Formats: sequence, structure tokens, C-alpha cells
Amino acid sequence: MKKFKLTLLIASLAICGFASLSVAANKEPIQPIQSVKVKDPNLVELGKKLYFDPRLSKSGFISCNSCHNLSMGGTDNLRTSIGHNWTQGPINAPTVLNSSLNLAQFWDGRAADLKAQAGGPIANPGEMASSHALAVDVLQSIPAYVNELFYQRSEWRYFTDQSVYPPCQYKKREPPFLYQGFQASHCHTVV
Repeated sequence: MKKFKLTLLIASLAICGFASLSVAANKEPIQPIQSVKVKDPNLVELGKKLYFDPRLSKSGFISCNSCHNLSMGGTDNLRTSIGHNWTQGPINAPTVLNSSLNLAQFWDGRAADLKAQAGGPIANPGEMASSHALAVDVLQSIPAYVNELFYQRSEWRYFTDQSVYPPCQYKKREPPFLYQGFQASHCHTVV
């Protein structure tokens, strides 16, 4: 009987101990990062292509991944990053991993978010040394990008993408020329 009471006491203490640990875990100030909910996988794929494309730089050799190398923790692991014409920059490249969660972008916080940050390195003479106009011209000269950008910005997307409209509306709205194997990009281009 004493052995049973001792076992019961130990089990009770263990249960109370585990319960208090789970309460303590809920009060932990650092919580796991929530999974990202992708709204448009096509935009994600376009972003990946742009991130790795060196044609956005003036030299045609530097991509975002050159300084923020995803295989090396999202950075180049150099004391100071190397840019256009082997120019050594004044600072190193911060990691891009989980950078959407940063309060501000760049080391000095001059960009509020990734959207504001994205164009900076393209036009910086010490980094990619291009201009936004030149980068757009380069993208417009590549048929695959023209088709993809047209798709992302076009109202025709709503005719062909069932994730935007439920199937019942999709069938009502589909233009007849899509049945014939044509796509909007056969006649239209992004200007």
C-alpha cells in the first residue's frame, strides 16, 4: 500500500511539473515563427527568378544572391561586400533569411520594408550599378519575363486562374479564344 501511495505521489508531482512547464512555455517571450501563407505562388516564383537573375545588374554578373547567398545563410560571409567592377563596399551584406520580419531594412534602417528595400541595390553604383529604367528594359527584352509580368498585371489572369474565381464563375468568364489554344500574350505585351 505504501508503495502504491509513493507511486501515486510521484506521478502527481510529475503531472503538476509538466503542467507548470507548459504554462511557462506559453509565457516564453520568443515564440516560433508562423508559417507564411502564400497568397500567389506565381508571384513567389517570379520573385525567385528576379532574385537569382544577374541581368538586372549593369555588368550582367551580379544578382541579389551574389551578396545574399542563400546557400551561405543569406549573406556572402565577407567583411565587406563586393559590388560592380569589384568595388569593395563599406559594409557587409545582412542576411536575407526571415528579413520580412525585421522592423526595418538595411543596417541603418532607411527602408521600412522589403518592398522599399528591393530597388536600392539595383540603382546603387557600388552594388549592381544599374538603373531602374535599364532593369525594366532588360526584363522587357526577355520574352519569358514579358509573358510572366503580363500575366501578373493583367485582367486576363482572372479569366484563366481558377484560384481567383471559383470554377462556376471561371467557366462563365472564360473568353472563347482560350478554347482555341491562344493566350493573351500572343497578341498583347506589357508596355
